[in-house]
Amino acid sequence: MAELDFIVGKTENQALIHAKREIAKKTGFIDIEMKLITSSITDISIDNFKVTNPLGFTGENIALSTLNIFIPASRYNVIQTIGTALGKSILSIIPLEFSLPKIFESSDSAYDDILFLDIGNTQTSITIQKAGVIIGCNRIEIGMNDLIKNIKEKTSEVSLDIIEKISHSDAYQREKEAFLSVWEEGFLMATAEIIGSGLIPHKIFLSG
Repeated sequence: MAELDFIVGKTENQALIHAKREIAKKTGFIDIEMKLITSSITDISIDNFKVTNPLGFTGENIALSTLNIFIPASRYNVIQTIGTALGKSILSIIPLEFSLPKIFESSDSAYDDILFLDIGNTQTSITIQKAGVIIGCNRIEIGMNDLIKNIKEKTSEVSLDIIEKISHSDAYQREKEAFLSVWEEGFLMATAEIIGSGLIPHKIFLSG
């Protein structure tokens, strides 16, 4: 157990360094204080033999896949403050990117390669699972609100009318195509950061 704690602790430190480096690259902020909210082992193998619990096993080559998710400490403090104001204790914060694959844990698709896409109001979350293991998560700062704002600029319609009509296949076709061309570029860049030159899973779970 002590060895396992040591290994996981090392991955958490490396993940924090990587997260800060990526934030600095994308935002220009050099040193943002981060809070670890999820640290879980997603896959373990000992001498190429996959195990669910490594305790009690011995072996020469140990491979671990871990999922470490951080949020800015300021955001964490806001969530804690809201909990206190409501008289609640925040036990844990579960990110959407981690919770979506949980839907499939007891299904026939539990060990499939799946791309999870959640298109929100202001951003899109991307999670990729391969052989039942989450290999990475990413976000692009493009969401449905960007499409709605673009439509409002081109028409005199209000948001509620746009939302009501937007799912009709023949509505706002030009604006949808313009939005998707920008979204696609962000999606491909964010996905490439997760899988490199690997193949995108052909199974897709879409929400939002």
